[in-house]
Amino acid sequence: MSIIKEFARRLSKKNIVEKAELTELWQYGLSNENGIVATDKSQKLLAIGTNKGINLIRFPRNKSEEVRETFLYLSKEKLNINFLRFKTGGEYLISIFDNEELVIWNVNERKVHFQVKLTINVSSIDFYPDSNWLFLGSDNGCVYIYDIVNGILSNTCIISRTKNGENIPSAVQCISINPCKNRILIGFEHGLIIQYHIKKQKVIERYQQEEILTFIKWNPDGVHFVTGSNQGSLFFWKTGKTAKPLCKKTLKEYINKNGNENEKNKENEGDKNNDSSNEIENDNNVTTSNFDLNLINPIKKIEWLSASNNTTNLLCSEEEVIQSAKSKVTVLTFQNTEFGSPISVNQIEIDERIIDFNIIPFTSTKKGINTIFVFSIEFDLDAMLIGIVHETLNHFKIIMITGP
Repeated sequence: MSIIKEFARRLSKKNIVEKAELTELWQYGLSNENGIVATDKSQKLLAIGTNKGINLIRFPRNKSEEVRETFLYLSKEKLNINFLRFKTGGEYLISIFDNEELVIWNVNERKVHFQVKLTINVSSIDFYPDSNWLFLGSDNGCVYIYDIVNGILSNTCIISRTKNGENIPSAVQCISINPCKNRILIGFEHGLIIQYHIKKQKVIERYQQEEILTFIKWNPDGVHFVTGSNQGSLFFWKTGKTAKPLCKKTLKEYINKNGNENEKNKENEGDKNNDSSNEIENDNNVTTSNFDLNLINPIKKIEWLSASNNTTNLLCSEEEVIQSAKSKVTVLTFQNTEFGSPISVNQIEIDERIIDFNIIPFTSTKKGINTIFVFSIEFDLDAMLIGIVHETLNHFKIIMITGP
């Protein structure tokens, strides 16, 4: 029985623990260096990328199908894999190695579609919906457009400028393409965010974040977006209204506000005394703010997950400044656009270092399980481990899979 069939079989068991623990292990035989993950939600595809190749997993699209796995080999091992992204709903998987080598895979034919060495250093990527155009942010402050089917670099280049018309001498930190409109957000490290109209080829709006920018992501509604900072803050914005954010809060503020309620649902909280969020002020009125500053972690990645009844989930991971034996992904659930007051705050805690995470819908025969959170996790083995966390009501369950 293949490891994925075994994984699917064990998934249906009822004896999986009710918290995020490393409960089951297999080994894929992939390098653990720079492991990242990507998903195509429409096709229920999961790609696990490393510097040696891609492990492709297709989850069942109906009851008659089974989980299938394929390994796509590189002809030559690379140093790093920097980006991995599906062309949603299509047959192509895009990967960038060593910040300059573009490898496009045909996942249906299970082979390399084409491979080319770029003349730019890529700092961020995103796809234009329902097209063949891949947008590449570069370290020279420009965004380039690449036709992945024909392997052609477009003559059109988005050159970001200040209000005075001067080029911005900074690398593109992150980009995010609007899921509903012909617009792209281009973010720079020092906090400048530009909203650019792709078809009209002009800047629509500019925003200035007061902290160093680390990540940017459109809300599924195409109107709001969220940015992360090096101070662990989340900034929520609305287009067409103001250049200032609607709301700014740190993850710690969200967690502290909902801490009392979350404590009732948590198990094995043996490290309460070490949690800086609970030590801001003690009985002697002695603050620990200086210590708390050392524990500020930058926002690393943000993902949105639409839910029912006008609710959305925001998943957020942090870059660990101080190496820790544990990692967390925070899940904020919002009603409509009330970003300042989430209806729930949960944390998925894993006893390993999370490198990357992503989301893939999953339909289970077990009632209530409909989403999988996929983590790429660093582990002390010559292999990369993938964590699968299932959300059912307010509980999280996890299985770890690796391969032979």
